[in-house]
Amino acid sequence: MDTSSHTKGKDCANCGEALSGEFCSHCGQRDSDLNRPFRELVIEWLTSFFAFDTRLLRTLQPLLFQPGFLTLEYIAGRRVRYTNPLKLYFAISIVLFIALSFTNQGVVRVQDEDASIPIIAIDTTDSRDDSVTADIEDDAAAPSWISKALEPLIEQYEEDPDRLNQLFIDRLAQAVFILVPLFALALRVLYRRQRYIAHLIYSLHLHSFAFLVLLLAAGVSAFGLVWQQRATGVAQIFIVVHTWFGLRRLHRQGRVKTALKMLCLFVAYLPLLIVTMILALAWTVVTF
Repeated sequence: MDTSSHTKGKDCANCGEALSGEFCSHCGQRDSDLNRPFRELVIEWLTSFFAFDTRLLRTLQPLLFQPGFLTLEYIAGRRVRYTNPLKLYFAISIVLFIALSFTNQGVVRVQDEDASIPIIAIDTTDSRDDSVTADIEDDAAAPSWISKALEPLIEQYEEDPDRLNQLFIDRLAQAVFILVPLFALALRVLYRRQRYIAHLIYSLHLHSFAFLVLLLAAGVSAFGLVWQQRATGVAQIFIVVHTWFGLRRLHRQGRVKTALKMLCLFVAYLPLLIVTMILALAWTVVTF
């Protein structure tokens, strides 16, 4: 359908600028006339929907199998054919944390093996499982400042564990977003020749890939905890390998130099991830 004919001589309904085509050159809004047959509106909507779907498919293939390629394409200005990096990140992260909420992974658990020794765990198993992956114990002689700080969490867990776990996943999904610009900042320190915005785009793509493979690993939890743990381990290996090849493609440095810089990157990233988890946990306690 020719859209230029019905936009010629019209003004944009949003900003009032004269239209010379289907989209306003000033604000970018599309000139969509709703006073048309319903069939035409449906066809237009379906066309837009499948165009987005095709763009997403074109994005996922290089995201999974061509590390750094999407970032180079974006920097080079070839952007229309692929999903926007920020939209891609949010879409995958939303699906991941929704999946986690259904599989009860990444939840807060509290167990009392002894009345004087509270144990706080962040576990990847079901909240009703008896296994513990990480323990924080207080001093046997006197309660530590950590155990005192976690007392409200223990009380809230006993009151409503399901709601606490769900709230923690929601808060973690929001807090983890701060890791994207911080990771890009660490890249900027290691690779000074590249502008920060390029590192930010790569950070979005890398986190999108990481969330996607973790999402696939979460799906394996349906086959049991052991399979889920193995899948998570494989996903972590994929993330490391993907990062190495991505940095090599983007910055074209030697293998050893790239490996050393990647090691520095992960050493800096790990404490940031831990702090983010702690902040999400504290945010959960305050807003419970």
